[in-house]
Amino acid sequence: MKKIVILLSFIIIICILGILYHGYFFLPNKIDCINIIINETEKEVSTLEYDSFIKIITKAKKSEAIDLSDFKFFTINYNLKNGEKINYKIYFNFNDNTINYYKNTTMYTLNPDLSFFFFLHEDFDFIYTKTVPKFNMYLNRDLLHFNHLETNIIYKKVDNQEYTENISFISDTENLININTNSNLSFDTNMNIINLKIRDINNKIIYENIIDDEIFIPKTSGKYFYEFILSSNNNSTIQAIYYNFIIDNPIEFIFNKNKISQGDFLSIKVINAEKEDNILLENPFYDKFVFYSENNYLIGYIPITSVVKPSEYIIKYGIDNNSLEEYEIEVINRDFRIQNLYINSSTISSTSNNEAYQEYYKYFYPARDTSNNNKIYNNNFILPVNGKVTTEYGEQRYINDKKTSYAHAGIDIAAPTGTNVKASNSGNVTLSRDLALTGKTIIIDHGQGLFSFYQHLDELFVDADVFVDRGEVIGTVGSTGRSTGAHLHFAISFHNKYIEPGYLIYNEPITKNNFEILFNK
Repeated sequence: MKKIVILLSFIIIICILGILYHGYFFLPNKIDCINIIINETEKEVSTLEYDSFIKIITKAKKSEAIDLSDFKFFTINYNLKNGEKINYKIYFNFNDNTINYYKNTTMYTLNPDLSFFFFLHEDFDFIYTKTVPKFNMYLNRDLLHFNHLETNIIYKKVDNQEYTENISFISDTENLININTNSNLSFDTNMNIINLKIRDINNKIIYENIIDDEIFIPKTSGKYFYEFILSSNNNSTIQAIYYNFIIDNPIEFIFNKNKISQGDFLSIKVINAEKEDNILLENPFYDKFVFYSENNYLIGYIPITSVVKPSEYIIKYGIDNNSLEEYEIEVINRDFRIQNLYINSSTISSTSNNEAYQEYYKYFYPARDTSNNNKIYNNNFILPVNGKVTTEYGEQRYINDKKTSYAHAGIDIAAPTGTNVKASNSGNVTLSRDLALTGKTIIIDHGQGLFSFYQHLDELFVDADVFVDRGEVIGTVGSTGRSTGAHLHFAISFHNKYIEPGYLIYNEPITKNNFEILFNK
């Protein structure tokens, strides 16, 4: 019996010494370094965290054995100063949020409070499931590689708090992708909301919208930056993907109308073209037609005067004489008034003689021949003076019962002498002069062949070769030249082709029936 007691005592002493020996080697001053291995990548633990990593061994308690093979794990190596290495495979148990490991056949478990340190440790984020947004872009079914990727993955840890992980990728070389409006751009994604933002080369946003399946492609050629912002309904993940596209679209002609009233004007825009591309356009209305560069396109104007006969006409256009296309336009009749005007013989003799016409040809015509190639104005045209419309655009006049050879080129607005007259829009004054036929007259060039005329003025407040602003007072109403009373003759033309002023101010003709409504807008 005594021998048995001695043997048991010896075994107990050996176990106690083993436990003390094991704990002895896990004292901080006995450890040279601690390394962790995650997915075959080794990293050294900071000495400030030794205490927490030692507790895995010294504070863990025996627990009921379970299968840990499906749990995520890392390997921990304790490198002792005596050269010995001790390693364990440490498992994360999400069932009870504990850290577990096996020593021989015995499982040890760290209580949840101590385990939380490791569940929240940034080195062990790999244990959490993170939904990375999926977004694939295809050009004609071929997968495209993005230039720049930014992803914020928002996920929860065991403390039930949200954490964000950022993933960013920028291509070393700029991948320029060539497309045009005929290209088939498509995508697939596991996200709910896709917002597309497109910027031009000047970083100006030219398109922004939430998209479902159709991807917008600008009609104007150039370099564009596409930004796709993806998010889910609960904002769990947010992703930004960037592509750089070079858009090379074919040259396209855009006519603003195919039916047009007498007195209106046609505009033709050409996108994806330069003047050097030898753009051709033939029309039966306007021999001074030319294309002007504006923004990222070319634009030209065709005035349809009051004397153009209502009918169907053909405009030919293209970039090669051998392959001109045809555009059919219908000029619609406008029922112009007839006006009988009576002027005394002395006024006619002083304003309608050879000297008066020679003066008119010398100064008036040249002032509307040369125009600035750029559009000088930015805002809509305005009415230069308020009053009563006494003569409409396009009226056929009989002077002293004799039919004139021309239709009225503008509108006459009766107003008291001395009433201020404003510039209908910004531009350069090309004429400010007293002429026998039109009286004191001002002509303003607004660029791209567009001119405005102010005639029969009483006073002139601006000189030629000066710039005037829209709404600036340039003179006063009068009755100079061949006139029967105080009024402003206001006209607008493309060079020598006069159009209805109302189309530029109100987008409709100004008549004796509607002027009061229009003027009071």
